[in-house]
Amino acid sequence: MRTDGPKSHLPKAGTPTMGGALILLSLLFATLLWADCANRLVWIVLGVTFAFGLIGFYDDYLKLVVGNSRGLVARWK
Repeated sequence: MRTDGPKSHLPKAGTPTMGGALILLSLLFATLLWADCANRLVWIVLGVTFAFGLIGFYDDYLKLVVGNSRGLVARWK
């Protein structure tokens, strides 16, 4: 954990990095159950949401697997 960040972030130590995957899966499940699947706007929102999820996944991948502590460059986020 970096020590040069804000002191208010110290309680976040140990927070799961990949916790967003569970949120995305539950969002997909709930949307497919209760949303109007014939509405194209529902699919656009799901697509955009999962695109941002992929960006977050790639950022976590760079941090955990590749070992790049900075993750994805802020310009691409």
